[in-house]
Amino acid sequence: MKHSRSVLGPYLMILFFLLFALRMAVCNAAEAYPAPPLRVQLMWYHQSQFAGYYVAEFENYFREEGVGVELLEGGADIDPLERLQRGEVDVAVSWLDNAIDANARGFHLVNVAQIFSGAGQELICRVSAGIHSLKDVAGKPIGITWPGDRVNIEAMLRAAGADASRINWVHRSEHGQELVDGTASCISGMSYNEALWVVDAGVPTHDLITFAPKDYGLPHIEDGLYVRAESLKSAQFRENLVKFLRAAKRGWAYAAAQPAPATNIVLHYSNKNPMGFAYQKAMLENLIRMLPKTPDMFGVISIRAYDQTVRALATAHASEFLTNPIWTLSLVEELKVGKHGGGVLKGATLQYLRIIADSEWFQVLVIVGVWVFGFAGALWATEVGYNLVGRAVIGFVGCMGGGVMRDLLLGGERLPFSWLVDPLMPMGVLCAVIIASLLAAMLPAGTHSRIFQLAKTVAEDMGCASLATFGAVVPLSLGLPWVWAPFCAWLTCCGGGLVRDVITGQGSISFRTKLRDECTLIGGCWLVSCLIVSNYFEHTRWLVSVSLGTTIILVCGLRVFWRKNEVWYPRWLHDRK
Repeated sequence: MKHSRSVLGPYLMILFFLLFALRMAVCNAAEAYPAPPLRVQLMWYHQSQFAGYYVAEFENYFREEGVGVELLEGGADIDPLERLQRGEVDVAVSWLDNAIDANARGFHLVNVAQIFSGAGQELICRVSAGIHSLKDVAGKPIGITWPGDRVNIEAMLRAAGADASRINWVHRSEHGQELVDGTASCISGMSYNEALWVVDAGVPTHDLITFAPKDYGLPHIEDGLYVRAESLKSAQFRENLVKFLRAAKRGWAYAAAQPAPATNIVLHYSNKNPMGFAYQKAMLENLIRMLPKTPDMFGVISIRAYDQTVRALATAHASEFLTNPIWTLSLVEELKVGKHGGGVLKGATLQYLRIIADSEWFQVLVIVGVWVFGFAGALWATEVGYNLVGRAVIGFVGCMGGGVMRDLLLGGERLPFSWLVDPLMPMGVLCAVIIASLLAAMLPAGTHSRIFQLAKTVAEDMGCASLATFGAVVPLSLGLPWVWAPFCAWLTCCGGGLVRDVITGQGSISFRTKLRDECTLIGGCWLVSCLIVSNYFEHTRWLVSVSLGTTIILVCGLRVFWRKNEVWYPRWLHDRK
């Protein structure tokens, strides 16, 4: 037995070395054949429009992130979205109107990151061609490059009340030579490119007139990154795309901070472009103004602008594009993973909340809530025995004092106070005070009337619910940590009551009786919980409206239930004497 083990030992060692050699060979083979790079189709020729990507490659940001990238030059005869749909590239730089037009024709493309938050597109026309206003464009030849250009220009003409049916559409060459030689009266172009080039080509500035979509209430969402919808089903592709976005973010940050060195990097790629350093640097400085104002907004598409664009283009598929948007913020959200911050709302949910907070129906809800709460305060002051001026002071303080303290605490966008700018709110409260006084005077039993007491109770419940919900929305819409939502819900609703109690010398009942104003804190926590759930359904915007509606019902319902059933704190939290 001792002899057999000595013979077996060398064989086991040989087997071990063979397995080790096989593993090393497999690893070397994997390194020799790395994953194919992401093929990124640029929208135009190499120029400062794509400076952030050049910087990311030149400074090895892509390599540091562990992703290979191939930047493919575009041109007048290259449609990035068509190449993307055919599978010739993995990512395409394009505009939203082009993507909407492509998807309406059966493509399945998704915006995964929006690079520019501003717009530079213009319709550049010659005054000598008889064009002095946008309506004069009708019947003239217009040079365009992309199908989306036509859709967008037609939307501008509709907004201006012009007839777009008689336009003679012609294909535009590289820099819009058609405008220079007079074969086109107008061309679609960019404020940072063609508008500069035609002047350099000899067209006098006094012979040029430009029309921008934004001047006609039309947002124009420009350079975004688009991929095929089916590509996003691959976990590996999504991982590489996030790495690409992280490196591109660094590249654009470098370009914005150091435009001169970034321009030199652009010239390294645009050696075939006749435009020199001064031209490319001017283009980049123009483009920097179109980048998001804060790093956290990199890649985030404006849902409000998206909705406006879809409606303005008035395509046959508009309703489908609104219910099934062609964007996702899921990859941009992954760029924020691991960052310190108390905000719990993801990009889509936060934007939906802001859109609703700015909507007319929500503003009406808030104003009516303030009026109703002011009415309740005036009824209380009438019952206690204050005169008309006292009732007005108590009404104002009770319904608006909490909001004033909240806005002083938050500052920033909450100042100056909205009621200082728009007198509708204080005037409504004054009317509510007068109505409360008339009600008490008209009732036979005055303030002892059952109708008077019922009106006071209902007004307090409704006003409390609406103001508490609004108070919770304010810090969340500002992107603040979630803990401020329940606190601001309570402060907005009850802060004015505390000030009123101080003014009138009354002892506050908020902190020493049965369960009462705690419903506002519960409502704030409920709203946060509902919005966290809506984070997982980024295209289901109605969930945010439901969250607000259920919060109002919850706060009002709890207040009524606690009052009718006299719900107390446990004895160890409240000394019932």
